[in-house]
Amino acid sequence: MSNYFYDMIPQEELDIIAYVPTMPEFIAKIAKYGDKPAVTEGDRTLTYTELTHEITLRRDYIESLDLPKGSNIGIFDRNSLNAIELFYAITSAGYVAMFIPAGLPAPAIQGIAMKFQLKAI
Repeated sequence: MSNYFYDMIPQEELDIIAYVPTMPEFIAKIAKYGDKPAVTEGDRTLTYTELTHEITLRRDYIESLDLPKGSNIGIFDRNSLNAIELFYAITSAGYVAMFIPAGLPAPAIQGIAMKFQLKAI
């Protein structure tokens, strides 16, 4: 996993911040809660182990796209379990996640993609 954004923080800023976990550290921490419920959507509940697995699968796919690290990737979805998994997968792989409201018309989505130079949605 990448520390792309963490590595961009100047050392003098890191020295005054008590602790900034990297995304890989965060993913490792949530994994330690194992079979405890992590998130629920409707009648579907994922444990921390299941959530970590889903995030890892999505991150592996996103990394297979070979996009430049730091690229903007849009999440075109309602607030959902899917959006949570995508957010953590994108950010833990060293990309910027940008939420795009699911109800927007196609021209608005195209405008957002162009303005924010989205490499993927």
